[in-house]
Amino acid sequence: MIKQIKNAIAEAYHSAYPTYTIRDEEIPSGFKKPTFVIMVYDFEYKQTLGDKYTGTLYFDDLYFTTASSTGIKSDLLSVQQTITRAFTKLNGFRAIRQTCDIVDNVLHHKYRIKYKELRKEDVEKINTMLLSIKERSN
Repeated sequence: MIKQIKNAIAEAYHSAYPTYTIRDEEIPSGFKKPTFVIMVYDFEYKQTLGDKYTGTLYFDDLYFTTASSTGIKSDLLSVQQTITRAFTKLNGFRAIRQTCDIVDNVLHHKYRIKYKELRKEDVEKINTMLLSIKERSN
């Protein structure tokens, strides 16, 4: 599920800024700018009822600009507005509690994504049961 969520996030960044680099968790030395870096800093996961689980991912994505020193602030604010709007719907997910901070000319986009899931084994059991019921009714 985490991979699906990160892919949805990367798609949102790519849709808004198709020529920018999007990285997952790593910031190598000498990386190309402008760049978005998707970073998970916390994770909650718990079982709810039966075989159902809920999770919350906490993100602190970074945006590194190429704007000149006089245009950095306006570029960061423009990107902030664009991405917070783009993150209202992320291919079936939704970023909640979005905030943005600018620290050392880097935009920090912080948000949470909550999700629910069934374990793969449990989904297979349910499908087998449904098929069995369907066969009996025929």
